[in-house]
Amino acid sequence: MSASAGGQTPLVQTPLFQVTVPASTANLGPGFDTLGAALTLYNRFYVSIAQQDSLSSHPNSLYPLPAEVSQHPEQNPWFSAMDAWYRQQGKRRPALAVTIECHIPLARGLGSSASVVAGALLAANHLEGSPNTLNELLPLAIAQEGHPDNVAAALLGGACLCDGNTVYPLPWPNDWHLLAVIPSHVKVSTEEARRALPTEYPRDTAVFNLRKTGLLVHALHSQDKKALSNSLMDLIHQPVRAQRIEGFSDMQALAIANGGFGAVVSGSGPTTMVIYPAEANTAIQQAFQHYCEKRGQSSLQLLPVQISTQGGHIEHLSSPA
Repeated sequence: MSASAGGQTPLVQTPLFQVTVPASTANLGPGFDTLGAALTLYNRFYVSIAQQDSLSSHPNSLYPLPAEVSQHPEQNPWFSAMDAWYRQQGKRRPALAVTIECHIPLARGLGSSASVVAGALLAANHLEGSPNTLNELLPLAIAQEGHPDNVAAALLGGACLCDGNTVYPLPWPNDWHLLAVIPSHVKVSTEEARRALPTEYPRDTAVFNLRKTGLLVHALHSQDKKALSNSLMDLIHQPVRAQRIEGFSDMQALAIANGGFGAVVSGSGPTTMVIYPAEANTAIQQAFQHYCEKRGQSSLQLLPVQISTQGGHIEHLSSPA
């Protein structure tokens, strides 16, 4: 069923509930398809029972939905994920009006699609009385997203290590901060970025990444700053993806020169994620602000974030209108 023309029509009834889902950063350097972390940046989905399916942008959205999303809601991952959950349960899904308050930049390597999949599954589960736990939703979420790192972090929160459909939480020190450097006018399709990667790697490359991933996990558990600095290197995905990020190697060097641990490609890119200790906050902020000014202020957005300890969740339940 199609949405209202233009997709911006306000809801005609009070939403039944709101689903809040965090952004996420995947890989953390060497942990390709294995490591992820939720971020303190959120999409909100307002869900109502309706006569026909619709998707629309909330007035407070920083990133309005593209017109084709509103015009063809049945093609959106939201309804695909919900339908997969309902098929699994052997139930028929009701028609829904969903209004999206989007604060996660689209196609920037910050888990926007994972937030949609996680939000849809949480909404479906909630509509039917929450028969599944978050861990029980994970396999379907991973199947819908195609890889585990973003969607596991979006559902569960925090930093995590993914082993197939099993996810292990990782500790993240409160005084280890992140700065997302987001190109304003560059988008990267996750599917295209994954297709661009080699299908085979030399043994030395695989061993290098195994070492660095193990070192990164050790650094998080032990809060070892030197180990973290030495772990943020990758030979699997970053050499290809960094080619689409202007100045990536300069930003890596700038992070280290100003007391940071390093910088990595966030997911498929084009966002660069700078990781640094709290004591370097002023130096990092000033250095990257100056870097942006030299590049042209509007070409890059600087977004300080933390690790979100809370994953996707339901809020503001009300009686149906």
